[in-house]
Formats: sequence, C-alpha cells, structure tokens
Amino acid sequence: KAILEKIPTQAVGYLTGEFPDSFRQQASRQFGAFPKSIVAHLDRVAGGIDVIIQGTMENEDQAKTFVQTASKLRMDGLEALQKAPEVPIPGINMGELKNVLNSLQIQGNGTGVNIRMLISADALRLVPLLFER
Repeated sequence: KAILEKIPTQAVGYLTGEFPDSFRQQASRQFGAFPKSIVAHLDRVAGGIDVIIQGTMENEDQAKTFVQTASKLRMDGLEALQKAPEVPIPGINMGELKNVLNSLQIQGNGTGVNIRMLISADALRLVPLLFER
C-alpha cells in the first residue's frame, strides 16, 4: 500500500516491484550495477507520455555507477544515431528516436536513481514496429 501511494492518481500506467537476483546480475554486466526495485508510472502529457522511474540500489556507489553507465549509453546511442546513414526505414522516424534519447534524464539521489523521459505520440507509434520481424 505504501508503494502504491507513490503513484499519482492521474497516472495512465504503473509498474512496481523487485528484480530477481539473476536478472540483476545479467543487467549489471551491461550497466555495472542495476536497481533492486523500481516504482514507475506513466503520465499523459501534451504530445505524448512522460515516463518516470525511481529505482533503489543497494548503496550510493552502485547508484553512481548505474547513472554514469546509463548516461554513457545514452550518449553512445545519440552518437550512433547521428552517424547512421540517412537510409529511410519504412515507418521509422530516426528523429523521433533521437528526441526520446535527448529527453532522457538520469540522476542519482543517494541510493536511488531517477529516470525520466518523454515519449512523443509519434515515437509511441513506432513501438509495434519493434516487434515485427
């Protein structure tokens, strides 16, 4: 109940829970550390969805490691999109992907990590394309 009270009443979706140790170990290979638990919600805003995630780490050092690594991955993703050839992919607007990465904010707060990003309505239309083969 205490966790659900953190979810705003206007949220259009939410997710809360703890990650299994095996999943955290796998994810830590990529991120250096990974949250033990998260509380996340989606807010409908003009033009899209605001994604707000709060993760809890085991300690402050892990939070710093996660933030640094995730921030570097964000920058690497933006750089890769900048260098990508201008080959049109049907249904994919690379500018929208860049906008999502540009909106991504990752901050540490003691043993916590806060992540926020805006996914525009146009970017949301790309989601089904990710599952096509």
